[in-house]
This record gives sequence, C-alpha cells and structure tokens, in this order.
Amino acid sequence: LRSKFIAVAVTSMMLFSVSTVFASSPESYLNDLSGAVATEQKMLNDGSAKEVANGFFKVNNFTYRILRENIISLYDCTETTKGIVNIPAYVDLNGQRYKVICVDDDAFKDCTEITEVKIPEGVERIGVNAFYGCTKLFKVEIPETVTSIGNESFGHCSELTDIKLPESIQTIGAWAFNGCENLREVTVPSNVTTIGNGTFNNCSNLASVRLPDGLMSIGLNAFNGCEKLTSVKLSGEIISIGYYAFMDCVQLKDIYIPDKVKFIGYYAFAGCDQLENIYLPEDVYISGTEIPTTTTKVMYRINDGKVYITEIVPGTGKEDVEIPIEISGMYVVNESGYND
Repeated sequence: LRSKFIAVAVTSMMLFSVSTVFASSPESYLNDLSGAVATEQKMLNDGSAKEVANGFFKVNNFTYRILRENIISLYDCTETTKGIVNIPAYVDLNGQRYKVICVDDDAFKDCTEITEVKIPEGVERIGVNAFYGCTKLFKVEIPETVTSIGNESFGHCSELTDIKLPESIQTIGAWAFNGCENLREVTVPSNVTTIGNGTFNNCSNLASVRLPDGLMSIGLNAFNGCEKLTSVKLSGEIISIGYYAFMDCVQLKDIYIPDKVKFIGYYAFAGCDQLENIYLPEDVYISGTEIPTTTTKVMYRINDGKVYITEIVPGTGKEDVEIPIEISGMYVVNESGYND
C-alpha cells in the first residue's frame, strides 16, 4: 500500500478523534490515537487485515473508501499491481455488500506495470490523476455509467491507444489525455460542451478527432502538438478557441471557423505551416498573429457584398484588405485577390 494512504489515514484519524479531546484526558486521547495507527499500520505491513478505522478497508490489492452506506470508491492499489486490472463492481465484507461508484483521485497514479483496465458498470466518476503516469497502459474500458473524467486522469499514459469515451460522459477535465503520444483517434461524446485546457496536448499521433455538434469552447493548448491532425470540423455552436489551441499541428491543412466564434486566442494556429484553407467569421476577434504567414487562402462569409482577405503582418496583427468583387455567401480568394 502506498504512502498516500498513510498520510490520509493518519489525518482522518486525527480529525475523527478531535471531538474526544475535551471529554477525556490527554493521555487517554493519545493512547486511543496510537492504537488506531497501530491497527492501520498492521494492515500496511502484512496485508492481512481486512478492516481499518475511519472509513477505509482493504480487500486483496485494493483499498476502498466508504462514501456513504454501502457505497465506496476505489481509493488506492498496492505497489505490486500489474498487468490486467479488473475493478470490481461490488465488494463483500463481513456480510455486507458495497457498490463501487468511483475510481478515486490518484488511485492508480504511477502504477507503471498495469497494461489494461476494465472499469465496471456503476462507476460514475474517474478522479483527478486516477491513471496518471501509467506508462504501459494501452487499453481502458469505460462503461456507459461514467459521467466525468477528472483533470490529468490519463496524463502521460504514453502507450494508450485503445479507449472509447461513452456517450454518458458530460465533462472531460483539463489535461486529461496530455502526453498520450500513441492515442490515434478519439470521438468526444455528444454531451461534452467544452474541451478543457490541454485535454489532448502533445497527443502527437492523434490523426482523427470527432467533436460534438454542441461543443461551445476549446481551451488553451487543447490540441497543441497534435502533429498528425490534417483537418478539424468544429461545431456550429462554438464561440471561442483558446490560446495555443492548435499550435504546432504541423499537418493541419484545412479548418472551418463557424460564424458564432467571437474569439480566437493568441497563437491558436502558430506553427501550422501546412495550413492552406481557413474560413473566418467576419466579426471574429483575433488575438495576436497566430495564423501563419504561409496561409494564402482565407474564406469569409460576407453580408455586405464585399470580400476581404486577412493579411497577417508579423508584429502588427490583423489587417483587412478589401477585394473589389461584389459577392455574397462564402468565397475563396488567393493571394493575388482572384477567385480560384
């Protein structure tokens, strides 16, 4: 059992016992506390004990935390946990059955020898850093009952290639898949409205991403360093694209920015040297000079019968150059101002 449990268990015992300080002598309080620590330490040392005080118990390789009556989270695992991990849906102890509804924060953090994880039906949340740094983990099965994935939950799982996000998921935390270098494709569930900061940062082999129709915002660094992305289709409901969002997506060639987008952050497309075609709404605010100077085609939707091409001048930001062609709807111009 890892050091995380020792620290929290001792802390929880101190909080649990503080109400007794005024009802008994200091000597009695200290004796009670040391006895409880000894009970927990025995479990840590020989793994034989099944129960500990203050809402924790251990069965086999996992430690569980009691959340409420008959409801628990998988709190921690032993350092020897490796290979294929099947998280139980229920745990029986002393004639009582407990239901597992959560993989707790840091539960499998830096468990570098696990390769596959199967999360059972009934689990609703995957916590912060839950599988962070599991460098041999390549496959995760997530059930339809999970609604949220915590910050950095799969961060730096560098071998992760096989993961399907169920439609039940509503929130994906910041940096959730940061550094998943071998993740090749992902479909973001339809209930997700925000791609958080750094969610797919440095997923260097991510070649296919499907975004939901109701997506409203993309956070900073969300797809930074996704070197294999060639195109992205954004939701018509999206209103903002964060700083560095698609920075260094070196193979990105086409992107369509919907009309509702009002803000594009600084360096959102910096380093996208292959970007050839981009459509921008007429009234979008662009912060900085994030669109590469190599971009030669810009598509605009125009309402005033005129076409504009955005000319990016390093150090000066965006300048609109009017092309004297009467047109409405969408139009494509090249660097000479003539239609293709």
